[in-house]
Amino acid sequence: MVRLLSDRFSGATHSLPEFLVVVNNRSKGVIDFSTDNVTATSGEKSVRVFTYEKLRKRIETEAAIQAFAAAMNGASQSMAASMPQQSYHTGSAYAYGSGGYARANYTGTTTTYNPAASAIARSNIQANTSSQISSIAMSRDAALGDTTSMLRRDTIMPGAFAGGVVKMYGQDLRRGKPLKITVQIQGEQHDFYFDVGR
Repeated sequence: MVRLLSDRFSGATHSLPEFLVVVNNRSKGVIDFSTDNVTATSGEKSVRVFTYEKLRKRIETEAAIQAFAAAMNGASQSMAASMPQQSYHTGSAYAYGSGGYARANYTGTTTTYNPAASAIARSNIQANTSSQISSIAMSRDAALGDTTSMLRRDTIMPGAFAGGVVKMYGQDLRRGKPLKITVQIQGEQHDFYFDVGR
């Protein structure tokens, strides 16, 4: 049995195309079953299928990149908050004396540093960065928890059922082309067809 689990998908990790694949072993022998037994094509193009290990690695890598970006952004903001502030000003001055009227233009720069304001700003930036990293970690943990139902290598005894969720690379699916999922078991080939909208 192959059943579609979500009718919308994308290439993003949180919304990959996913299917439930279940096998009933009606033979007298033991069947070794995994994602190696599942292939897919969209139109004439092969569609890559995630293994449990590859999807977990992708989730962890994406989270690490996001956390690094958040930490670097927080560090650059904190450095900027630690720098003295400069203000620029211009103006004109007029004077009257025994020689008559005089006019002068001036420009200037004032550098100021407020340690208390800088400390408050850095503290707020660090709190915001910590919150972002915690949110990334929670999203990662939720996504990793979602992988527990994925199809993994299993030994199916005679008369028993086994299976799990199969996720695919969304960018490999061609819109408007039929998706064919093939499950091969002990020389038998079972094809399942799904329409992919435009």
